Amino acid sequence: MAKVSLKNDLFLVMKIYLRIFLIAILYLSFQEKSYADLSDDIGVDPHSEEKKQGKPKNIIDKNKPIKKVEDKDKNKASSSEVRQNPPANTKKNPNSKNAREGATKKTLGPDNSGLPVVFESEGLRGLKSDGMIELRKNVIVTQGDFRMDANRANVIFNKQTDEVDRVIARGNVKISKVDPKTGKKIRAKGDTMTFNEKKQTVTIVGNARFWRGNDLVRGRKIIYNLKTGWLDASKVEGVISPGNDAEKTQ
Repeated sequence: MAKVSLKNDLFLVMKIYLRIFLIAILYLSFQEKSYADLSDDIGVDPHSEEKKQGKPKNIIDKNKPIKKVEDKDKNKASSSEVRQNPPANTKKNPNSKNAREGATKKTLGPDNSGLPVVFESEGLRGLKSDGMIELRKNVIVTQGDFRMDANRANVIFNKQTDEVDRVIARGNVKISKVDPKTGKKIRAKGDTMTFNEKKQTVTIVGNARFWRGNDLVRGRKIIYNLKTGWLDASKVEGVISPGNDAEKTQ
């Protein structure tokens, strides 16, 4: 009886374990099927190791250096552009017409009209508000490159603008300037000279002598235009140096 009872107990235990084993197999099969269905719904491959570990292929790892890829076609295009458009040659030809004209203009006298009239002397008398001041002893009057020296001079002002209208110089009067047309230095002497600032002329009266370079013009009265270089003279005689242009007279 004891042996029969032991066999029944073993049979019962094996039957229980077999049932448990079958239940476990069914449970695992159900879980795997459910996970596969869920993966299909969300588009995840359950057998992909990269997706199980949460590392998508398209995400860049910041710790890895990025290789710089050069665009060879772009470099070729740039080289072509450089060859097609070489830098312009900015060096000027000194023998060109423009270069010769530029060099000539630099030697010509400037236009002083509109520049301030500056004067100095050892003595001064008068008021600008009265329209005139008198300069005495070692008088120097300048405007740009124009210079006038005299023993004395009267500076006459325009009462409306308070600007210099004329300068009347007397006693050993001399002027100097660079001629605006020829580029030569001009000089003049006379007993009396009147500088008209508005007209840019100098009128020389009494022992008038005028030099342009080495050329000399003498006369009773000489008018010289500081802007154009023209001379207007009366009772004149002139000395023209060989190779120089004749004086321009009206």
